[in-house]
Amino acid sequence: AAVPTGQRKSKVAFTGLGGDSGDMELQAGSKQQRGDSSASASSASARGTRSSSNGVLLQRARAMSKPTPEPIDPPPPPAVTEAEQLALAYETLVGSKLRDPAAATVSNALDDFTKNFHKRVRDALKSPHEADKPWNIIRSFLGVLNELMKASGVWAEEFKAADGPKPLARAMVAIEMLLFERIGPDLPCLSPQERAADAAIDSRLRCLDFISVEHLDIKSLQNSTASPTPQSVEDQWAAPISCLRAMSTAVGPSAKINKILDCAHEINRVLRQGNNGVLPSADDFLPAMILVVKLANPPRLMSTLSFIQQYCPAYLLMSEPGCYFTHVQSAVFFLEQLDADALSISQEEFDEGLLLAKAREQARLEMKRTISTANYSRRPVISNERGGPRRLASCVPS
Repeated sequence: AAVPTGQRKSKVAFTGLGGDSGDMELQAGSKQQRGDSSASASSASARGTRSSSNGVLLQRARAMSKPTPEPIDPPPPPAVTEAEQLALAYETLVGSKLRDPAAATVSNALDDFTKNFHKRVRDALKSPHEADKPWNIIRSFLGVLNELMKASGVWAEEFKAADGPKPLARAMVAIEMLLFERIGPDLPCLSPQERAADAAIDSRLRCLDFISVEHLDIKSLQNSTASPTPQSVEDQWAAPISCLRAMSTAVGPSAKINKILDCAHEINRVLRQGNNGVLPSADDFLPAMILVVKLANPPRLMSTLSFIQQYCPAYLLMSEPGCYFTHVQSAVFFLEQLDADALSISQEEFDEGLLLAKAREQARLEMKRTISTANYSRRPVISNERGGPRRLASCVPS
């Protein structure tokens, strides 16, 4: 018999079973399903409660812990400095370039010039003509070397470099360094006047050790809240001081003037840091250079500046390094003529500081002479080529 439509939703006729038993089983199954559904809902509710509770605890734990830092990209490799690139150019020159058979003309020219340089210098010192002076002889020879290097093809990459004239300039500085290493012993010795000038500026700068940053009115550094101490000043200016001191030991005039360029860049960096990243003005740069020259007090300062002026290639003296070279000269002149009127200091304070500094310098010189005399008396006495006694000279560091 057909089942009414309304009963189809509640009754199912099973084949081979009575309608009643089917109904009972269906009702039992419905109750079990409702029980399972109720248990499942209860279990899901419990899981939801636990999940909600765990979420709250996780949020609290995250709030109490330090935030996870964002992934940081590895820092870029440090830029190669100009000094490192110059050292690499020198190693390449000595290690491979001059060993190339195609560079035989350059290598032979270097050997011939080095061999005959002593005689040429001796003759040049007797000549009244400026063209015969040692520095002009060397400048002319470096021009010849430039042409030989270009013709050899060994330095083709430097002459056609995509990043401008810097590779060629480094190659020329490297070969100049090699040349001055070879001819250094044959260069004219310092004259008595040059030695006296070196000693005078050294003593003068030591007597000005009481001059500090606040006396020079460097506006870029006046934003600093901390009062400068002698140690903090030394630390702050350590990099430019190191560059300027390296000027005296660098080989060749181009390498020396490049140390001045490095010093100027470091000065600008210090001034920019003290001025919240703003580029310093020209009014601040010269006082800063004066301070660095005073603090550095490079060895043989006057004779080194004279050497650069005489031997440095003209293109460097007329470019950025030459500009900063004139700043060093101006700083030296200022320190030689310095008095209280040129500083932010009273006349009494200046006189007192200078008097105390001169007393310390006098004591240093007396100690130096005492040590020199003691060392000299202990040196062995030998006979010179004429049979007379002669003591070996001793060097006492300043």
